[in-house]
Amino acid sequence: MQDYADLTRRLADLVVGYGANVQPGQVVAVTTYPGKEALTREVARAAYEHGARWVDALVFDTRVKRERLLHADESTLDYVPPWMVDRLEWLSDEHAARVTLTGPADPEALAGVDPARAGRDVLPYLPNTGDVVNRATTHWCVAPAPTPGWAPLVYPDLDAEEAYDRLWETIAHACRLDEPDPPRRGARGRRSSRASRRPSPSGDSTRSGSTAPAPTSPSASSPRPPGTRQTSPRSTGCATSRTSRARRCSRRPTRSAPTAT
Repeated sequence: MQDYADLTRRLADLVVGYGANVQPGQVVAVTTYPGKEALTREVARAAYEHGARWVDALVFDTRVKRERLLHADESTLDYVPPWMVDRLEWLSDEHAARVTLTGPADPEALAGVDPARAGRDVLPYLPNTGDVVNRATTHWCVAPAPTPGWAPLVYPDLDAEEAYDRLWETIAHACRLDEPDPPRRGARGRRSSRASRRPSPSGDSTRSGSTAPAPTSPSASSPRPPGTRQTSPRSTGCATSRTSRARRCSRRPTRSAPTAT
């Protein structure tokens, strides 16, 4: 297994500086899970280097959630502690940056749990998440965090170490960490994509020979479908991993807890 300290650092720099667009004096909230400690700490480091006033890391343990689902009274499974809802409202009021590290670190954590019971507890997703996103009051970014537990789900035919190495390779490519300047490279790709959709004089769309990545944020999409809402510049919601290869990775079925944004 290779040493991924440098890639972890570069991924954190990309997530904080470009994905979440952290600004000086901003509060930064990180939703993370056991098994993602290295990237979580690098995200905190990068956020403070960008001038964050406070980094608030919320670690959600899916094994603790498992015990609740197995043993708690069923009538309590949809209970959400008010402080969790209030925290998200506070982040909205503070115009915070929010980072969620996704990808299952412990995909078997909820194995054998009754689906009917599991469906009642959607934490760490919160009932006011959609409202906060729609207000466009926070910068937000959902970013992949490679873990040994995730790797076999994506590459089941490889041994554990090779699968983990391949997962890192795939995510590094999807996030353009194999480029000298990932944000600039992504911006050039979006400009190329928009240019390729411009109509030619004959009325046909011209197409470039290269494949451009999807927009990194909702506000980068062009044109906007009729009746949809333009995202405020204050909100820079994005998923860092954007190529079709990465989407195939993320769509593998798992038993992990829902992702919070």
